[in-house]
Amino acid sequence: MELETTLKIIAGGIVLIGLIVAFSLSLRRKYRDDTAAKNYERIRNKLTTREKKVEKIEEEDEEYSGGVGGGIIGSLIGGFIVIMIGVSLLGPVTNSVNDAVNSSNQSMSPVSQTFLKAVPIIFIVAIVFIAIASAANALRNGGMI
Repeated sequence: MELETTLKIIAGGIVLIGLIVAFSLSLRRKYRDDTAAKNYERIRNKLTTREKKVEKIEEEDEEYSGGVGGGIIGSLIGGFIVIMIGVSLLGPVTNSVNDAVNSSNQSMSPVSQTFLKAVPIIFIVAIVFIAIASAANALRNGGMI
């Protein structure tokens, strides 16, 4: 066989393989679209039954008006407890930082000492952010925001 004939056979085989792949992909897309539609219908039916269950639970919740809702008072009390714990931990954090700075005075650079001395300030800022977040959460739960 000549080289041209061999190349034509190889090119024809590549074209044939390309056509087979294109045909199989087109069939696969049609099959995938059909299964996607069936899956969509199945999932939609599940969602509607879940929505019915949720509506039933919401109706039962509307009938029940008592209980431990917490709301604004619960959020404020929780925030106050977290703030009190943070303030009570401020002393030990400050003492630990001072001990660390004093004990490693020779081995630490001035920049490292400055960053280490900033730890209590960062701790205080975190406590302030917790206070703001708990107040905002309490107002959101109370319907004021």
